[in-house]
Amino acid sequence: DDDSSGDDDDSSGDDDDSSGDDDDSAPACETGASACPGTSCAQILADRGAADTGAFWIDPAGGGAYEVWCEMDLSSGGWTLATVHSSDGQHTWTWDARFLWSTDTSVFGSLSNRDEDLKSQALHDVGMADLLFVHQPSGVWATYNGVGDGVAPFSDFMVGLGTDVTCWNGSDGFPMSAGNLAASGSLCSTQLFFNAQDHDGTLGCAQPASSEHAWGPNWSANNGDGCPLDEPAFTSLGPTSWPSSAAVEQTESGNDRGTGFAWAQGLNTGAWGAGENYVSMYLR
Repeated sequence: DDDSSGDDDDSSGDDDDSSGDDDDSAPACETGASACPGTSCAQILADRGAADTGAFWIDPAGGGAYEVWCEMDLSSGGWTLATVHSSDGQHTWTWDARFLWSTDTSVFGSLSNRDEDLKSQALHDVGMADLLFVHQPSGVWATYNGVGDGVAPFSDFMVGLGTDVTCWNGSDGFPMSAGNLAASGSLCSTQLFFNAQDHDGTLGCAQPASSEHAWGPNWSANNGDGCPLDEPAFTSLGPTSWPSSAAVEQTESGNDRGTGFAWAQGLNTGAWGAGENYVSMYLR
């Protein structure tokens, strides 16, 4: 009888082992899945060790998860798509709507149509240190490290710049860290600026009002009056300030200007109004 009781105990032990096997075989929830959102694409890549470029879930502020597009290949990966600026015929990045960059938390666009104007909630709640800009159809890209502190989101960085345009001297922008962008064509440099005041080339910041001030990220170009920062609105991702009362988007203005550095380099080879010329901005 005792031996039989011992056999029962062994059988019970086998059941315990079986239960352990079930636990071991249960698949782990990977960071970035809808049930296990990350805080950013950088964290998703770090946790997974490797990941393909694509859609993932994040919940940076603990207010509810949402889907983002992660660039996992360029410049070590871990980039969260924040905005797209496209010549798609839509008028969303206008001068009157310039605070979409900062205090206006509205979002728009679709991850399935990343060639059209887009703004992700990530602009307002993913901590930002570095920026990546990618132009299509050319594939020209550039990264800028150390723009933010890595804790505050991009929108807070923009709030810190104030509500007026900024006078840069033309050589004090953020230097490019990596990429294939080059100072060619009418592009004065690869440096990155924000909310730049129009210099009209050699005039500097002498003019208090101009229809070609920039808003949002922009680059320095020569638009006929010399370097630097000649009419920076036409090499910005925000709109031209002229006319401020109308919904005029700089990517739809004359001479196919717009989409950041692309116009200055002649990279906008796609059809205008069809979403074939666009710049995507990523955060990390």
